[in-house]
Amino acid sequence: MSKLWDVMRDLLQQGQFSDMEILCQGVTFKVHKAIVCTQSSYFHSAICDGFKESTEKAINLQDDTPDTVERILSFLYLRDYSEEGHNVQYEQPVSELAIHNNESDSLIPENEPESTEPAHQAAFNDIEVFIAADKYGIIPLKTLAASKFS
Repeated sequence: MSKLWDVMRDLLQQGQFSDMEILCQGVTFKVHKAIVCTQSSYFHSAICDGFKESTEKAINLQDDTPDTVERILSFLYLRDYSEEGHNVQYEQPVSELAIHNNESDSLIPENEPESTEPAHQAAFNDIEVFIAADKYGIIPLKTLAASKFS
């Protein structure tokens, strides 16, 4: 991989220099406005248009699952996401991502449904990502999710 990809992966995994948080069902994602707000009309509006999120530097995405938010962020930083796992394959374990669950030590809540059929779960994940990409105004992610689904 390129050095830029390595830098972006490190920013996503470590959250160093983060200046914003995305909260989702007890999970906190430490992110960078320059990365997420420049690629999403929703995040840009929330942070730059005088909403409460602009002063709090935090956006609450309670309607999505932490896995879906993680896939969105993976795309915004790395231009891809994993349909089956939590992330694009990293050199470091997923537990080293700059993601914190405020309710327990686990990375993702245990009540998330598990599918016995990985292909069906991957398709479901792609649909969730497609819907979220549409909602958050991330057109290239919407295109990628549609291509992975078909």
